[in-house]
Amino acid sequence: MSLFEYDWIDAGPYPDPVSEHTMARLWIRLDEDDAATYLYDRYKKRYAESIVVPLAQLAEWITTNWFHVWHEVDTISEKPRAGFASRHDLSYAGSGFVFPRVIFDPVGQDNIHVRTRSWTPKHSPIEFLSEFEHTMTRDRLEEEFRSLINDVLERLQRKGVPCEFLESEWQAIESLDPEEYEFCQATALLGLDPFNLDSETAEHIVAIWNEADPSIRDEMMLCADKDSLDEVHSWINSSIEFANESASGAAWPEVRDTVRNRRTDSNMHMQPWQNGYEDARAVRSVLGMRLAHFPLEESGSLAIWNQEQEPPSPRIEGCVANDSPSCIVVNKHGAGKRFILARALGAYIGREQGESAILNKLRTPQQARSRAFAAELLAPSEWLRDKVGDVQYVDSDTVDELATELEVSSPIVQHQIENHGIAKVYGAGW
Repeated sequence: MSLFEYDWIDAGPYPDPVSEHTMARLWIRLDEDDAATYLYDRYKKRYAESIVVPLAQLAEWITTNWFHVWHEVDTISEKPRAGFASRHDLSYAGSGFVFPRVIFDPVGQDNIHVRTRSWTPKHSPIEFLSEFEHTMTRDRLEEEFRSLINDVLERLQRKGVPCEFLESEWQAIESLDPEEYEFCQATALLGLDPFNLDSETAEHIVAIWNEADPSIRDEMMLCADKDSLDEVHSWINSSIEFANESASGAAWPEVRDTVRNRRTDSNMHMQPWQNGYEDARAVRSVLGMRLAHFPLEESGSLAIWNQEQEPPSPRIEGCVANDSPSCIVVNKHGAGKRFILARALGAYIGREQGESAILNKLRTPQQARSRAFAAELLAPSEWLRDKVGDVQYVDSDTVDELATELEVSSPIVQHQIENHGIAKVYGAGW
């Protein structure tokens, strides 16, 4: 089954010949039961699973945002970059026609998270009703995109209708060599259009990209923008250098090596957050820490050296040294400080030896792993399961009490209880 299914139709005369000759009835489906194009038409008072739109507009949106769909990542809390939605949400393809909200977010190098959201476009009788989420392989989505674009271009060619923008944009994408593609990737990570940059900006991006540590440069670019790139690059370099010179507890290298040696081939097939959970449980096991509260020490063999410093980007929360959990972190207190230090430890345990790390608010596999590690290290799921017992629901007061005992925030406890299927959490007004 294809993501895009369409039948060409004769829509009659239209002011724009490109739209006229690429008009089609379009279904967007991820599986047989979920159609992103499922809608209710208030004028006709009927439901439908398809829309009539010019596919050239869809093809142009895909080519314009080609590199952003594969590389530009959203944050979990900070406001998205200006224009982020227009680069990832298919509803922006409209230009006079109405498309559903289908949002494409990259998950690592190989997968794309696809979600639909119900919405009612202004000045339209149509209400899109579908709400679902799905993960596709990048290869499959890229094949779908390529097929649609080529179909549109072939149809226009048969009709003798030129479409200069789509033709030139697609030809530029198809003709990229590896070095040119890498440049397009770097600019997309910054939220910029690689085909619409002045030479000075382009050269500057190339210089920073080539200077940056390959293990962190993708996330560095995602944390910056065109105006802050220099400052972000400089801050990360100096912070990691400072952390490298600052010693944490002497026991951590042995703990890390023991945890790494315990991993099996099955870890290779786990989601990043699952690996984070597994690493946290292994750390507790290696240290023989049966008690729920995990003591993040300020001195001794298990100390995590840290210094607080405000970064130049609100997306950045810290940097971790190349070969220790020593870190520079944003200013936090209490439970927040414990959580970010646990994330630094998770980054140290989880990455390859000799690699540095950035702690940030991005939705990337590395950050998902460090967040999951910190949550499981500080609020172990099995301990919570024993505490909660065999009940279907727990109230917010119970969550607060457990959080106080663990010295973590209540949302972390709630996250652990719900994500591990222990119970459902409800508040006083639920």
